[in-house]
Amino acid sequence: MDVQFNTLREPILILPLIILFIASVIPITLKMLRGNRELKPFAAVIWGFFGLLGASGTTFAVISNMLRESQEPFITAFSGAIVIDGMGIWISYLIYFLGAITLLLSYDHIAVRGKQFSEYLFLTLNSIIGMVLVVMSNDLMITFIAIEFMSLALYVIIALSRERTLSKEASFKYFVLGSFASAIFLFGISFVYGSVGSTSIPVITSNAVDLFNSNKLFVIGLLMIVVGFAFKVSVFPFHAWTPDVYQGAATPVTTLMSTAVKAASFLAFLRIFTSANFFRLEDLDFLNVMQWLAILTMTVGNVAALKQTNLKRMLAYSSIAHSGYMMVGIISAGFGENFDSGATGLLFYIFAYSLMTVGTFALVALFEKKETTILNIDGLKGLSLKAPLVALSFAILLLSLAGIPPTLGFFSKFYLFSAAMDQGFIWLSLWGVINSVISVYYYLKPVVYMYMSEDQPNEIQTRLVFTKATLVASAVFIVVFGILSASLFRVVQKSVITGL
Repeated sequence: MDVQFNTLREPILILPLIILFIASVIPITLKMLRGNRELKPFAAVIWGFFGLLGASGTTFAVISNMLRESQEPFITAFSGAIVIDGMGIWISYLIYFLGAITLLLSYDHIAVRGKQFSEYLFLTLNSIIGMVLVVMSNDLMITFIAIEFMSLALYVIIALSRERTLSKEASFKYFVLGSFASAIFLFGISFVYGSVGSTSIPVITSNAVDLFNSNKLFVIGLLMIVVGFAFKVSVFPFHAWTPDVYQGAATPVTTLMSTAVKAASFLAFLRIFTSANFFRLEDLDFLNVMQWLAILTMTVGNVAALKQTNLKRMLAYSSIAHSGYMMVGIISAGFGENFDSGATGLLFYIFAYSLMTVGTFALVALFEKKETTILNIDGLKGLSLKAPLVALSFAILLLSLAGIPPTLGFFSKFYLFSAAMDQGFIWLSLWGVINSVISVYYYLKPVVYMYMSEDQPNEIQTRLVFTKATLVASAVFIVVFGILSASLFRVVQKSVITGL
């Protein structure tokens, strides 16, 4: 019996990915069997939901139980190439949730709901498979393959939009720059392998400090790996693709990229600092580089957002700024003596940011009557008079992104910066607070337009039930989770420390 269980153990650990793949294949297979006649969009979305529910249910009922019964706070499989731990499970749940929201927004959105909706669904679910595999990766080669699997699906999804100009340009830019970043990432892996003799992340991190002090090839390789991750999470100066791609992609795709892709990439980024003990480095150059990357990212993102008139581009630059804040968590975990504190602050912030962001892009989708619609910030003038619930919900989300209490956004920044200060990164935390103050201006600008103008706003689409529900629900949860933030923080903390 034990032999049979051990034989099935590894397939069981990747069962959520298998379920997702099967669910992604069904709509496109049915379409083929129907003589290339597209399924009804709602039927295709239902299959996607079955896959996401099956994957999350398997993670909750089977994999989490296996983790609880383990003597360690993690489980490894496939010769240590895959790891299951509390951080991975927490982010996996978040990715499944964000994938479900993306499907709902896609069902409503004109730019993706067409003759290729089954193909779109197939690629979306497969990109989610790539994200979860990124989260589970415990080996740099698996990380590289997973990132490419995720990215290749996204390149095509962006181009599938019915919008014929910006989406194709966005896809091409993302593909070219993404390929360049992937090459740098792969070169970095080769240098690290040449120094360590392994691509296993635990092996690399356990020797990182000694190699950093003695082996220049390892230093170059590690910095190239950081550059590869910096591109995926839009860290300065590798952020230039973000505004164009976010604007050109259909809004549901932008939602997925700005939340789930960022969550998966940041966790993979965090893993290369796990147990590395970089606080023991004698030379502070690496720490200084990471701090300046964080500071410049949040500053460039916020300053550029101040100048935007297009709401979607403003949110794109806002996303860059939030990547800078998340880098504070990476630094706290990687260069502080208490990894758990920094990692908990980062994971809590990722959750809060994702919840806020899906709501803000849902608002953008409400205004997009055509695939070519461009929503400017002044198009929100007088929205509170015409759609008070929509305006109130969007205002709450913007206040939360700015970090105004008692919203979840305030507490996420509080826990993140507190973790950094506890580790001695006071200067870095001060820059984070300064940038949060800067961001208040452009986050309040739409609020002023909505509530302090009597002009007629752009017309919203009231029939988009799922999109409107996403906006309103996000605002409600931002307030509720803000009030319950202490309890939620303890849940995240427990998952980081104990793996449950």
